[in-house]
Amino acid sequence: MIDLIVKTTQYQNVGLPKIGIASYLVIEDRNKNQCYFIGAAGSTINMIRAISKQEGLSPYGIEFLELQTHTGYRNKAPGAFELKKITIKQEAWFAQIIKKIVRYDAGI
Repeated sequence: MIDLIVKTTQYQNVGLPKIGIASYLVIEDRNKNQCYFIGAAGSTINMIRAISKQEGLSPYGIEFLELQTHTGYRNKAPGAFELKKITIKQEAWFAQIIKKIVRYDAGI
């Protein structure tokens, strides 16, 4: 059994508008393992921070999936997209974003 919950949060955007609204999907399995799916254009790291804060969790070690399309990534052609698995790893005095790429192409 998998539960899907759609939520929204505000985050600090790097461009305009200054405050963005991110919709995200919480995917939870029967063992209460959770994954967060982001499908909005904007500052990924700021969305992850806002989602983590709203969920009451540390952003470190949480699994996020990000849908990347031509809307937020100019190097992508319309119809082409990538789904990236993102985790944030805390190391000593800095945080490093780790992205595992899962490539898809709509063939358009």
